[in-house]
Amino acid sequence: MEFYLDDREMRPTGPAGTLGDVVEEARAQVAKDDRVIIAIRCDGADVANDDLAARLAEPVDRYDRVDLQSGRAEQLVSDALGQALQVLEDSGQLRAQVVEWLAQGETIQAKQGLVQCFQQWTQIHQAIAQSMAFLELDEKELIVEGRPLEAVLGDISGQLRQVKEVLEVGDDVLLADLLQYEFDAAIDKWRAAVQVVMARAQAALSN
Repeated sequence: MEFYLDDREMRPTGPAGTLGDVVEEARAQVAKDDRVIIAIRCDGADVANDDLAARLAEPVDRYDRVDLQSGRAEQLVSDALGQALQVLEDSGQLRAQVVEWLAQGETIQAKQGLVQCFQQWTQIHQAIAQSMAFLELDEKELIVEGRPLEAVLGDISGQLRQVKEVLEVGDDVLLADLLQYEFDAAIDKWRAAVQVVMARAQAALSN
């Protein structure tokens, strides 16, 4: 087995029974320089975030080579929030399609699309929360369009609950109206929140 950290050979000093053991040792090494592990590649294949927990528990001897890449936490945050902005734009297109399906009476397709929208919105919400944790930011102190981020995220959560409640009632007309005319405010607030946190990450990178 071969282990590389930032393209340099790494020789684990502790037990390396699982991939997680190797990653933890690498994290400890790069933490001295205020860096974090941002990418893991096993035998030339990247480990996806949604598969990370399971892969970390695997025996490391199943791989011939493990490559780990480190970077500043601020860069990781900036990249993640950039992806969140793209997901936000994609969700806007899907939301428009859901509204069209509702207008056409395609209820099953509309509900399936809305489930996907909620998954995307949850991903955005998590990206903001995780990014703030990485940067050790306080959502009560971070200001978005003149208001604390905590309040802005609370507004968005309220709009999401409203959509869920209307969905549960089964009022497709009201659901379409909410998604088409009132949910733009939530999208705008999400975008502003992402941009504010991203600005903090990029400012730290430039220092």
